[in-house]
Amino acid sequence: MGKRVFQIFYACILLSYHLVWFWSVFFYFSAPYVKGSREYFIVLALIDLAVILLASCYLWIYHGPQKSLMRQKRVQFLYLIVACMVWYLCDSFLALFIPTTSNQVGLNSLIETTGVKDLPYLLLNMCLFGPILEELIYRGVVMTTFFKQSPWYLDVLLSTLLFAYVHVRSGITPLAFLIYASSGFILGLLYRQTQSLLYPILMHILVNILAFWYVILIVLSNL
Repeated sequence: MGKRVFQIFYACILLSYHLVWFWSVFFYFSAPYVKGSREYFIVLALIDLAVILLASCYLWIYHGPQKSLMRQKRVQFLYLIVACMVWYLCDSFLALFIPTTSNQVGLNSLIETTGVKDLPYLLLNMCLFGPILEELIYRGVVMTTFFKQSPWYLDVLLSTLLFAYVHVRSGITPLAFLIYASSGFILGLLYRQTQSLLYPILMHILVNILAFWYVILIVLSNL
């Protein structure tokens, strides 16, 4: 019983930190640096890596080594492909009705203030560290701690709601919430079906790469 209580406490600390204090901590440590500078993104990367380490320790302690990451089956890659296709169709459909979210507005503003030489550091955070961190927290920690394998899919639902909230909390609207909730729901189902964090991580990385494809083109054209 004591172990379960501490497990939930550890999970809640990770969740509350990422939902509430993460950006406050980042802005505190990045304050001495110019917004969009190399140093600015290095601070973000270090904070991301710290949370990734804490979440990985959590999963190691309470669920052992993630051996499923090493067991790859063809059918699981098929699930990944189907999930990516469903996400693309949902995103394309919702984009017809949903204006630019506050999260996207903030990212666009950040990109505009970032010099070309510093864009690779932005991409490293947004297309690698960010997706890994969010999957460890919202799929790994949440879905293995609360309502695990619920017959009503409450683990997927909770993960979806938290994932959507953290992306729209600065300007929450029902439509903006829906676009991130749809992505979170697909990622949650993919994790539940494959029982491996590898696949939602790969999908999340791919989704973010597609979202930042024009930034990648700018970087490649200046090599």
